[in-house]
Amino acid sequence: MSFTLQRGLASLVLFSGIFATASPAAAFQKCLITGASISGNHGGVKSPGQLYCEAQSLPLIRVAVPGHTSADIAPRAKLALEQAPAPKPDLILAVDLFFWDSVDPTCAPKRVSRFIETAQALAPGSTLVIGNVPVHGAAAQPCRIGINQALSSSCTSEAHCLILDLEKLPNRPEYYQDALHLSLTGSQVVAQAIHQLLK
Repeated sequence: MSFTLQRGLASLVLFSGIFATASPAAAFQKCLITGASISGNHGGVKSPGQLYCEAQSLPLIRVAVPGHTSADIAPRAKLALEQAPAPKPDLILAVDLFFWDSVDPTCAPKRVSRFIETAQALAPGSTLVIGNVPVHGAAAQPCRIGINQALSSSCTSEAHCLILDLEKLPNRPEYYQDALHLSLTGSQVVAQAIHQLLK
């Protein structure tokens, strides 16, 4: 299951980080936000995951390591899940977890299935939202297609996993701080896509 960002843009209304929608989102208790620099609020811009969790009044745990692959980030997320007090996070938002894996020449798509399996083992029944990897101008991406194919295979409804289709995010200047990082406007658009995906 994936959500195409372009499909929802015509009716998108955002103000003060709150989503102007009549449909309530699914009920969650706690968020884990994990990924690289976007998840880490690069440039002082709140991540899409943080905007979503704040709008839903959900407590959150953040594990973000800018400029690193999931090989570095996932073990830290695992530790955070292990050490999280009850209730465990039941919503895991990994918008940019695999961005730098697409640049890594060793190309290890199996990291995708390992992350999903680990998250579900440590937080059974939790919902995962994982961003696929769009083309970006920061570096060559020899493994982008392999990572996205692995997501398509492993991130399924049976695994309580949803793909956030970032490949469809329109390439508008107002959505980005630079070639890679989202602006506040871009982060709000992606947060709204998360909301639509989960409601």
